Amino acid sequence: MAVNAPTPEQFLALAKDIGLDLTERDAKTFAQLVLPTIDDYNVVDTMADELPPVKYPRTPGYRPMGDENPHNA
Repeated sequence: MAVNAPTPEQFLALAKDIGLDLTERDAKTFAQLVLPTIDDYNVVDTMADELPPVKYPRTPGYRPMGDENPHNA
């Protein structure tokens, strides 16, 4: 799912919510600073998930009893 870059107004609103003093210039700077990271994330998001086939599926296992678990570990 693609991620949209936050706007300077969103940075200002967030800063206000958490009690930070942020100027409009700061908000514009932060908005520009996050663009490359968000662009990179969106590139990775478009890549195919190339998962290998499962050779050994997980099983729920069992609780060993008696001689299999002498120390009750």
